[in-house]
Amino acid sequence: MATTQDNQIFIQLESYQTPIVKEHKQSGVVYFGEENRFPDKMIELFNESATHNSIVNGKIGYIVAGGLQYQSRITERNARGKQWLSNPNEFENWDDIIRKVVMDYELHNGFAIEVIRGATGLKYYHTDFSRLRKNTEGGYWYSKNWSKDGRRNYRPEKTFIPEYRQNGDDIRSVIYFAEYRPNMDVYPLPIYMGAIAAIDTDVEIANYWANEIKNGFSGGTMLTFNNGVPQNEEKKKEVERKFKQKFTGSSNAGQLVINFAADKEHAPTLDSLSGNDLPQRYEQLSQAVQQNIFIGHRVTSPMIFGVKTEGQLGGRTEMATAFELFRKTYVSERQQNVLRIVNKLMVQDLQFGGVEFEPNEPIEHKLELSEATIVANLDRNELRELITQQTGIDLKVETAMSFSEEDAEKKMVELFSKSGVPAKDYDVLESFDIVPDEFGKPIEFDFDSLNELDVQILNLIESNPKMSKGEIAKALSVGILEVHQRVGILQKARRITNDGLNWGLLQSGKNLLKILNLPVVKQKTEIKYQYVERDDAPKLKPGGKSRMFCRAMMSIDRLWTREQIDLLRNDMQSSGFAPQVTDVWLSRGGWYRPPGTDISVPFCRHSWKQVIVKKK
Repeated sequence: MATTQDNQIFIQLESYQTPIVKEHKQSGVVYFGEENRFPDKMIELFNESATHNSIVNGKIGYIVAGGLQYQSRITERNARGKQWLSNPNEFENWDDIIRKVVMDYELHNGFAIEVIRGATGLKYYHTDFSRLRKNTEGGYWYSKNWSKDGRRNYRPEKTFIPEYRQNGDDIRSVIYFAEYRPNMDVYPLPIYMGAIAAIDTDVEIANYWANEIKNGFSGGTMLTFNNGVPQNEEKKKEVERKFKQKFTGSSNAGQLVINFAADKEHAPTLDSLSGNDLPQRYEQLSQAVQQNIFIGHRVTSPMIFGVKTEGQLGGRTEMATAFELFRKTYVSERQQNVLRIVNKLMVQDLQFGGVEFEPNEPIEHKLELSEATIVANLDRNELRELITQQTGIDLKVETAMSFSEEDAEKKMVELFSKSGVPAKDYDVLESFDIVPDEFGKPIEFDFDSLNELDVQILNLIESNPKMSKGEIAKALSVGILEVHQRVGILQKARRITNDGLNWGLLQSGKNLLKILNLPVVKQKTEIKYQYVERDDAPKLKPGGKSRMFCRAMMSIDRLWTREQIDLLRNDMQSSGFAPQVTDVWLSRGGWYRPPGTDISVPFCRHSWKQVIVKKK
């Protein structure tokens, strides 16, 4: 802001402030920063700071790497997975969407995917994260321009988009992902938040050098005319205009200035306001700013972004080490957060997932490997497979067991008896069907870290499903933003749902309240799993019998933890089936074809039950 005082002009520099989040009750919008434009400020910094821009683009490249890929040993599943990746909507493939998603993720620490329901199924599109604001009562507002642009009483054109629900019926909805940050329950802050002042300074340093070239005289110099003060402001501006026209600008920089004066007393004087060492001081400041920007971005070494600093050799080993550290401490974490969303959608559409990022690494990290080195690091089966690929000769690997099925079943019983714990040593307090969370993992109940507010919200919803978030906040005497956050967590954990009018308890929420009402809930309880025959299991065909794995599991009365189940192996392991078939948690004994049908289901006649137990 510029102010005038007497015959001098002063420039006031504004310091950067952390964005304030506040509710605008009249519009129903939760504002983000001054004039609701904090995300726009982040985009401006990205466009104006060369260092910041380079780091963000470099991180996007490392995260996206070679793009999304899907591989399966099951031919039909492999084809369906690749087709799904190539066709999220009529204009793009998933790689196109993910690159935009990752850019938003790196700029704002959050991203959004729009979901459109149609006659042919779901279509997915990228939505500009900077244009979304949360609604005070749930859902989101979308506007192309939230700021006033200097206009008074500005009312942005906005569109309401509900939050995506898997079982909902909204034609248009949005998946909104925001990284958690303490004391920021509504919006995310960029991961480089601590370096924003440095990024802002980097922009100003670039402006300084640009102005040094454009202007023959910098703002650090004051010219004083000693022959009197002009009569009015108009005369002052006329002198300023003529002086700039003649002596400033890149074409006039460095030229000789000729001055005519009646005597020394009336000659103009030039005074330096900030010394003659500004270029050196700005160069030192620039180096410190650059270092702070890299630190704010969690960059382990500037080398992997093409910046070499003093003391770094820049050799292959140092480059490889720096990249591997950055990949493990930053890239992998960001990739997994994106993949969780993508795989959740894939499972919803195809009933299977497994999308990954194709790995990427800097050129300096790639090693030239000889054929001898490759062969020396292959096991027998891998070598046989390589020979088959290159020669066409099929070298079968012997997999037949050298003992009878009866002996094998006894062996399985013996092995399984060493895993888990005897059921007779525990009292079963409750038994539930498995309820998965949004990533397909079983929802378990950690009583020690149970949030009291969550329980209160569940009880209110059970008693009155028509309550709004505002009514819930009022009943519990807490803030609406806190209720908004906890409700979002309960929805993501699949404990509650909302159809736009009423709340509903999902099975996981009902189970939680049921457990909390147990008379011994405050005593030491544990969560374990039991292998049982499904309630809806079809009868075996005459003379038929269950698989050896299932017979062995059913013959022993034991309980397992989720981790112990992952160590079990069904009898499909030796038959060359894909990992999805041999996964004991998902497929139990293996895939099954009900009698009289030609349909294969991806699990057998048995299932896992979640049991709440207390040791006797």
